[in-house]
Amino acid sequence: MNLAKHTGVALIDGNNIYTYHDIIDQVAKYRGMLSNPWPYVMRSDYSCEAVCKLVALWQNGRTVVPIVPSNKASDERKITAVNLETFDEPSVVLFTSGTTGEPKIVKHPFRSLVDRLPEPRRQKRLNILLFLMFDHI
Repeated sequence: MNLAKHTGVALIDGNNIYTYHDIIDQVAKYRGMLSNPWPYVMRSDYSCEAVCKLVALWQNGRTVVPIVPSNKASDERKITAVNLETFDEPSVVLFTSGTTGEPKIVKHPFRSLVDRLPEPRRQKRLNILLFLMFDHI
């Protein structure tokens, strides 16, 4: 999908408005910064920065683990669980709610997520309100 040909607003984050060109520039910046091969733990909730990092990590073939900061003990359990895993292919790693006491890892290969996206036929005006946490299944 070629975002460079799109104009207008791509993302609104609080009081900040980002165009498609802003997103492309930020993704390019993060691609250069986030190029090592290890899984990347991203402590963040929804933001333009987090979305751009997620796209850059995917483009760099990295596994990304988004964690919405909650409490240090919970975050550390998730990070420990990730460190014990092996990743055969670049993935986004999410966690179940941990009702048994320990959060469980769910690996979603980027390939299978991106392959499901159809090529857009025409640009549509679309408004979306996100209210789930970034790492929520």
